[in-house]
Amino acid sequence: MKLFLLCVLAYLLGSIPFGVLIGKCKGTDIREQGSGNIGAANAVRTLGWFAGVCVLLGDALKSIAALAAASFILGPTCSPVALVAVGICAILGHNASVFLRFHGGKGVATTLGVFLVLSWKATVSAFSAWLVVAALSGYASLASLTRKLSRPKWPTC
Repeated sequence: MKLFLLCVLAYLLGSIPFGVLIGKCKGTDIREQGSGNIGAANAVRTLGWFAGVCVLLGDALKSIAALAAASFILGPTCSPVALVAVGICAILGHNASVFLRFHGGKGVATTLGVFLVLSWKATVSAFSAWLVVAALSGYASLASLTRKLSRPKWPTC
């Protein structure tokens, strides 16, 4: 029962649309600007760097908060499977926000928050590589593709 309630809480936390809220504070609806996405990349394009960083942090911290609550409430009985379930619910909340009539973003920053809690070392190294490629090329999408292209190709039998 605790896990179910934590998943509901994680979904509701994940549903907080920081891109929309920060856009409204700046007098615009981010869903009607740029790509129409509520995430950090569109916030940077339409609202500026500071607002984009705030959206990134808000979206990542909501999943971190959900996982921290789960760890605290479940205590020593908290399993990695429970944390993954709570993290998935936070991501689903972002992607299908109850506050936006079940529309939302892509969940990249929210997923980043989940990954930071579950395996921060791997996440920091992967994000660092992405950041270098994005900074050198100027394209976030190229950095995302680079990660995919660098995977080893396993021989087929």
